[in-house]
Formats: sequence, structure tokens, C-alpha cells
Amino acid sequence: MKPAQYPTTADAASANTLGTTASPLLAGFSMTLIALISGSTSPETIMKFPEATLAALLCATILFILSVQFTVVARKYNLTQEEFKKRTLSMNDTDRAQAYGIAMEDFCFWIDRARLVFSFGLGLLFLGLAGVMLPPSPTCPRILIVSVPVLFIICEMVWIVYDIFQSHQFRKTLGSE
Repeated sequence: MKPAQYPTTADAASANTLGTTASPLLAGFSMTLIALISGSTSPETIMKFPEATLAALLCATILFILSVQFTVVARKYNLTQEEFKKRTLSMNDTDRAQAYGIAMEDFCFWIDRARLVFSFGLGLLFLGLAGVMLPPSPTCPRILIVSVPVLFIICEMVWIVYDIFQSHQFRKTLGSE
């Protein structure tokens, strides 16, 4: 079964960056914030919702790690047609084309999941940052400051929907080759 469109080299490159650089970096940052909050003797004196903040940061860390794992799984399906042909010399051309289509579908499946969990992880990281910045007794200026990451969360959620739609539309314009 041949997919409607094959991923581009740009898809593979962006997925590689997401899974090998961005996700591990942000997971480490999230874990550092968790350690700082957890190590505090009384986090409720410096922030309004320490438990919710920790939960958001923990979920963000888990999603970033899942993004890395999904990228690793996807990379095993990321072969050029020439590489695939060399590895499947015993297959006839029809079976090889069908198997290559299945491999590309699997690559797209895992990369789409990696991007999705990364985006939700990013939103939760910023929710955690908002929690870190919100003191027990917020003032008007501090509420304005905290509104910046909250606004980013909204923008990120809109971006997720837009990116999913736009990526599929872009791949369709490329055709199946």
C-alpha cells in the first residue's frame, strides 16, 4: 500500500533536530525546574500552585522524552529508495514499492507523533513556567508577566492544529514521488 505522499528530506531533518536536540534540551530544563521546586523547603512561599506546577513540568518532561523515543523509532524507517532497494534485492519491483510505501507510512506515523507530543510538552513547559512565576500573592504587574507564557500556550495550541493541517497539505502538493 503506497502512501499518498512520501516524506521529504526536510521532514527527516526537522524530525532529527526535534528528537536529538530540542526535546532532550527542553527535557533537561524541565527536570532542572522540577529539582529546584522539589528541593525547596517550602515552595508554597515562593509560588501560588507548586503541585500543579510540578505536575505540568513532569508531564512536559515525559512528553519530551517520548518525542525522543518516537524520533528514534521513526529513524529506522527513514531510508531513501536506493537504500531500500539495496536492502530488498530479493523482492520484485512491485513488492519492493509496496514495502517502501509501508515504511514511509510508518516513518510519517512516528514523526507526526513525535511532533505532536513535543508541541504538547512545550505547552506544558510554558504552563510550568507560568506557575513558577506566579507568587502566592500576585500583583497586577506579575499577572501581566505571567500572561506572556499563558499567551504562548494558546499560540502553541493554535500552531499544533495549523501545522498538522499545513504539513499534510504540503505533502499532497509534492505528489507521491
